[in-house]
Amino acid sequence: MSRVKNLLSNSVVGPLILGVALITAPTVEAAAADEVAEAPAERTIADYHGSYRYVGGETEQERAYAAVDEIVANLNFLIRGMAGRMLRKPTTAVKVTKLDVEGENVTIAGGVGKDLVTLHVGGPGIKYKGDDGKTYTMSMSFRSGKLVQKIVGHNSTTIKTYRLSEDGARLKIKTKISHPMMHKPLEYKFTYRRS
Repeated sequence: MSRVKNLLSNSVVGPLILGVALITAPTVEAAAADEVAEAPAERTIADYHGSYRYVGGETEQERAYAAVDEIVANLNFLIRGMAGRMLRKPTTAVKVTKLDVEGENVTIAGGVGKDLVTLHVGGPGIKYKGDDGKTYTMSMSFRSGKLVQKIVGHNSTTIKTYRLSEDGARLKIKTKISHPMMHKPLEYKFTYRRS
């Protein structure tokens, strides 16, 4: 501490350090102000409106299938085959996903022959019948600039988080499927480009 005092009290070094501090202070403040001015505007639900083409390629698809294989390997051997087939279906990337946004209502279309369900963001869940004939409840929320779709079945819960890139050109869909028979949730991501 005494070395610092001696250095600052030195007739040449002390004023020099003080001068550098005074010169750089406005520069740091100006840089911070520029960063705030250039920060992107908060994402809105309307920003998600559009059609998106899958661009994740084989790499993302293989990662999703590897995640399924890991889950299935930890299941009872009697149900592995059936579970693997059931889990591969939702982990196969659809080629095109379309998000129709009208105010607070979002309709997600993806895959051939899929029924369209319109969800009111922040509203109550909607019951619908899945391809497997079972009844599910689907809801949609908007948190921290991301659309979050929740699908609840008899024993399973699926959370799909839709996140746009900063420039709005890419859409990442992160999926997390939970079921009491799985040792951990099944998680995977797919990337789409606005078309």
